[in-house]
Amino acid sequence: MNFGDSIEDYNCILGENLNEFLSLGYYNGWFPLEQICYDNEWAIKFYQGENLEPEHTRAGDIQFLKKMRTKLGYAHIPLNNDRLKELEDLYFDKLLFKKEFIEKYPKR
Repeated sequence: MNFGDSIEDYNCILGENLNEFLSLGYYNGWFPLEQICYDNEWAIKFYQGENLEPEHTRAGDIQFLKKMRTKLGYAHIPLNNDRLKELEDLYFDKLLFKKEFIEKYPKR
């Protein structure tokens, strides 16, 4: 997502499993999650609760979100930097990268 100088700039682990990932987008969907790399403070705040702006709440994709959470039964999990750091500590070293990528963007 993000252009940077290290592997960490290009990769962010958002959830331990599918349920946790789906739960992040409970209110606002998943598309804006990429903003974690660009404007972390905004993204964390945006994913704390429901976006109640009228143009957002009337959007068709919000109706889709409501159907998904009803059918799949997942709950809201607010995004926070402590959890992102925990996931990075637990799983980042398990990610596999091509040798060329590692050489070009070494780990911090």
